[in-house]
Amino acid sequence: MNEKNLFKDLPETEVSQDSRISIIWVVPLIAALIGLWLVYFSYMQKGLEITISFNSGEGIVKRETLIKYGGVNVGVVDDIELSEDKENVVVTATLNKSAADLAKEGTIFWVVRPRLNLGGVSGLDTLLTGEYIKMRPGKGKPQKNFIGLDQPPFGDPEAAGLHITLESNRLGSLSEGSPVLFREIEVGRVDGHKLSVNEKNVQIHVFIYEKFVSLVRENTKFWNASGISITGGISGLKIRTESLASVLAGGIAFETPETEKPTQPCQNGAVFKLYETREAAMEGGFTVKIRFNSGEGLIPGSTNIQYKGLVVGKVTDIDIAEDLKGVIVSTSIKEAAAPIAVEGTLFWIVRPRLSSEGVSGINTLFSGQYIEVRPGRGEPYFSFTGLEKPPIGDPDSPGGLHLILTADNLGSISEGAPVYYKKIKVGEIHDHELSEDKKIVMIHLYIYEKYAPLVKTNTRFWNVSGIHVTAGLSGIKVKTQSIAALLDGGVAFETPETEGTSEFCQNGTVFQLYGDYESAMEGGIPITISFKDGKGLESNNTLIKFQGMVVGKVKSIRLNEAMDGVVVHALLNKVAENLARKGSYFWVERPKLSIEGVSGLSTLLSGEYIEVRQGKGEPQFQFTGLEEPPADDPTAPGLHIVLNAKQLYAFKIGNPVLYKDFQVGRIEGFEIKENGKSVYLNLFIYEKYAFLVKKTSRFWNAGGVDVKADLSGIEVSSKPLSALLFGAIAFNTPETCLEAERCESGTIFRLYDNFQNAMKGEIPITISFQNGNGLKENQTWIKFKGTIIGQVKTIVLNTDRKGVVVNANLFETYMDFARTDSQFWLVKPQIGIKGISGLDTLIAGPYIEGCPGSGEPLYTFTGLSKRPENVDTDGLKIILFSDKLGSLYSGAPVYYRQIHVGEVADYTLSKTSDKIRIEIQIEPLYAPLVRQNSKFWRVSGVDINVKLTGVEIKTESLTSLVSGGIAFATPENKEMGHMARENDTYQLYNDPKSKWLKWRPEIDLSEKN
Repeated sequence: MNEKNLFKDLPETEVSQDSRISIIWVVPLIAALIGLWLVYFSYMQKGLEITISFNSGEGIVKRETLIKYGGVNVGVVDDIELSEDKENVVVTATLNKSAADLAKEGTIFWVVRPRLNLGGVSGLDTLLTGEYIKMRPGKGKPQKNFIGLDQPPFGDPEAAGLHITLESNRLGSLSEGSPVLFREIEVGRVDGHKLSVNEKNVQIHVFIYEKFVSLVRENTKFWNASGISITGGISGLKIRTESLASVLAGGIAFETPETEKPTQPCQNGAVFKLYETREAAMEGGFTVKIRFNSGEGLIPGSTNIQYKGLVVGKVTDIDIAEDLKGVIVSTSIKEAAAPIAVEGTLFWIVRPRLSSEGVSGINTLFSGQYIEVRPGRGEPYFSFTGLEKPPIGDPDSPGGLHLILTADNLGSISEGAPVYYKKIKVGEIHDHELSEDKKIVMIHLYIYEKYAPLVKTNTRFWNVSGIHVTAGLSGIKVKTQSIAALLDGGVAFETPETEGTSEFCQNGTVFQLYGDYESAMEGGIPITISFKDGKGLESNNTLIKFQGMVVGKVKSIRLNEAMDGVVVHALLNKVAENLARKGSYFWVERPKLSIEGVSGLSTLLSGEYIEVRQGKGEPQFQFTGLEEPPADDPTAPGLHIVLNAKQLYAFKIGNPVLYKDFQVGRIEGFEIKENGKSVYLNLFIYEKYAFLVKKTSRFWNAGGVDVKADLSGIEVSSKPLSALLFGAIAFNTPETCLEAERCESGTIFRLYDNFQNAMKGEIPITISFQNGNGLKENQTWIKFKGTIIGQVKTIVLNTDRKGVVVNANLFETYMDFARTDSQFWLVKPQIGIKGISGLDTLIAGPYIEGCPGSGEPLYTFTGLSKRPENVDTDGLKIILFSDKLGSLYSGAPVYYRQIHVGEVADYTLSKTSDKIRIEIQIEPLYAPLVRQNSKFWRVSGVDINVKLTGVEIKTESLTSLVSGGIAFATPENKEMGHMARENDTYQLYNDPKSKWLKWRPEIDLSEKN
C-alpha cells in the first residue's frame, strides 16, 4: 500500500468546542488557598517585637537568650546592639503572640544571673540553663520600648502575702533577702531598698509570708535586729541579739505592744517607722520640746530622759531655735510618765564635767549624757526651757532650810556638792561667793525640808572633801565620807550632845565651816607645857596621847618670855581631864636609837607626838615637859608579868602588848636566865586593862604575816603596822576559861609561836602510811570537814623501810579523834570514774582527813590511802534532779550562804533516763536549813561586775570556782514550809533568781523533825 492510499482511508478530523474546565487547574487553586492560609496563619502567630535598653549586655546572646514569665518561655532575643550614644545596650526581642499583651506601661525586665549575698543565693538555675531575661507585667497601655533593670525589682506586689514599707534614716547591714523575724522565727524577708523622694530617708520594702500576715497590725513596731546590740552603763553591760542569721545578714524584728488596744490588720502598702532598737520601738509616748543653750552631747534616738535613775523617754530630734541662740530638743516621753509633762517641771543635761570645782556627772562617762527631769505640780504643759545646771532643793519637798557657812577658803567644795548627816545626804551646796571685804568665803547651802529640824543653833559643820589619812606604826587610817564627797567635795554636820538642848535655826543663819571633824567637835581643858624647843611640834596638828589613845591636840606654840624655850598651848579632851593633875609627865615621843633598842618608831609615819603619864595629885594646868621618857616605875599602877620564850624574836623594849589588836601594855625589858636556854620578857599591862589577864591566858608572838591558802579561799592576817615591822605580843583567854582568877604581878606565862599553838593544847598521836608523798613537817594539817584539828610535826621511815610514821599533834579539844575506831586517810587530787576529788589540795597541798571514834583512847593508827566508804553516813539525805551533771562530782560541796553544810554523795541516771539523779548529804547540824520550799542551784565560776565605783567579784568559794558545787536558799519564815525529810526531791536550777539571794530566814538549828 502506498502512502497516498494510507491517508485516504483515515477518517476526517473534526474540531469541536468543550465547555468544561480542565481538572489541571485545581492544583494551582489549592496551592493558592494553602498559601493564603499560611499567610493568614503566619500573621496570626506572629509575635510582638520590642526593645529593651540595659546598661550592660553581659550574658545576653542573640537568638539564644530567652524571655521568661512565671517560669514559661514567652520570647527570645533577636538582636543586640549598642545604643546611639554608645552608653547602653539595646536588645531587640520578640514576644510570643500569646504574651504580646504583657508588653504594657510598667512592665519590668531584668537579667537573671547567679547572685550571692548575706541574705542568701538566687539565680542558681542559670548555672545550667544560662542567663535569661525575666519580666513582670505592668498595668498600663501597650508599649514596645522598655528600660531594663540592673537588679531584680522589689517583691511582686501581686504575690500572696503582705507588702509594706519601712522608713529609716540609715540602711545599716540590711540587704535584699535579710530575714524579718517574729520572736526569732523568720516570717518574711527584705525585698529591696531605695532612697526616699527627698533623699533624707531609706525606704525598705518588706514582704511578709502569707500565713504570717495576721501578725502585723496597724500599731506594730519594727526595729533593726542586725548584728549585736551592746548597751553599756555604769551599772554594767547588756548584750542582745535576735538570731545568728540576723547577726550575719542583718534583719528586722517586730512586735505589737501588749499594752495598747488591739488594732486592725494592716493592708498592702502600709508605711511603718523602723526603729534602731526594741527599746526605742516599744517606748511610744508623746512629744515634749525643751529649749537648751546647746545640744552638745545629745544624740537623737540615743540620749535618754531619766527620772530618779529610770528612763522615761528619749531624744528624737534636735533643731536650731528660730532666734539662733539655742536648740529645740524634741523628746518622746513614755505614756506612763505623763505626769512629768506639767508646768513647773525642770529639765537639765547631766554631763561629765571636770574643773577646779570638782567632778560631776561621772556616771555619764559610760552611759552617755542624759537629760534629768524633776516633775512640777502645774497644769499639763509640753514646751519647756532647760536649766544649765541641776536645780537646788529636794524634789520631794518644796521648802527647806537655807544656811550660810563661812570659811577661809573654798577648798574642793563645788556647787551641788552633798551635805551629810551621819553619812546620809540631807542637802547640797547651792552657791558660793566672797564676803564684802573679800577676806572670807561665804558658802550657801540648802537642807532638804524633812531634814531641817536636824540643824540647831549650836550645830557644827566641817569639810569632808578629799581623803584624810592618819598613819602610824599602829596602822594606817583612811577616812572619806563617800565617793561623791571625794570627787565633788562635801560638808557634814553634827550637834554636840554635851551642849544640851538648842533651838532650831532659821533661814539665813551663819555658821563657821571647820576643816575636819576633830576641829569642829573639840573642846576640853586648856593646858600649857614648857619645852626647851618645839622641834617636830606643829600647831593644830601634833597630838597628845595616853597609852596609845589620842587625848588632846596642840593648838599653838610660842616662844617663852626668856626666849630660851617654847610654851605649848594644848587642849585635853574632857574625858581625859584626870591627866591634868600634879605628878603627870609630858614628853615628846621621837624616834630614838640606843643600846637598849629602838623607840618611838611609830613617829616615822604619824609624826612626833606628846606622850603623857598620869599623876595622882591635885588638878594642875601648867607643866614642864621632859626631854626623855620617864623611867618605868615598877610600883606604877598596873600589872607586871613575865613571859618565858624560846628566843627573843625581834622584840624591842617598848613594843606593844595587844588584846584584840588594841594596845593594852608594852614590853618593859628582857633577860636570859642562867641556863641560857630561855629568854624572859618583862611585860607591863596598863592598870585599866589588867583585869583582862587571867591565870589561864595565853600569850603568843603576833609579829609578821600569817597566810593560809586553800580552795576555800586565801586568808591573810597581820597585826598593826608596828607589830608587822618590829614585833608585838598578843594574848587572849580561851572562852572555856574566862571565869578563871585574875593573875598577880610576877606571874610567869609561856610565850607561844603563834595563835593556833597558844589557844589549843596538844595530843600526840602517830599514824602509819605506805608513803608520805606531799606531807611536810610542821606544815601539813589534819582536818575534819574543813576544820583544822591538828598538825603533822615530824615524818620518819618505819623500821622495815616500807612506809612512813607520821608524828602529829591533835588539838586538845579533839580528844574524840584519838579513839580505837578513829580513822585517818590522805587527801590528794584524784581522778576516777566517779569524778574528781581532793581539788582543794591543788593550792594548799595534801592533808590528812580524820574521822572521830567512840571507843577507848588510842594514840597509834594505821592510815588509809583513800577515803573509806563508811564515813559521813549520818545527816539528811535529799535527792536533786537536773538535766545534766555539769561540773558536779562526788564530794562536791553544798553551801548555805557560803557556809559548807554538806556535799554530793552520789549521782546516777534517773529511772526514766531523762534526768540526772544527784544525792546530797547535809550535815546533821544544818539539816533544819533545808525546807519544803528551799531552792537549789549550781555554783561554779566567778561573777564579775565592773562599775566605776569598783569591781565586784562574786563566787561561793575558791573550791566552787575551780570544781563546781551546789548552793541553796530557804524562803522567809512564812513561806519556807516544813523541814525536809529523808529522800525528799528537789529541782536543781542552773542559776538562782535574784529574790532567792535576798532570803534571810531565822531558823533554829536545834529544831527537830
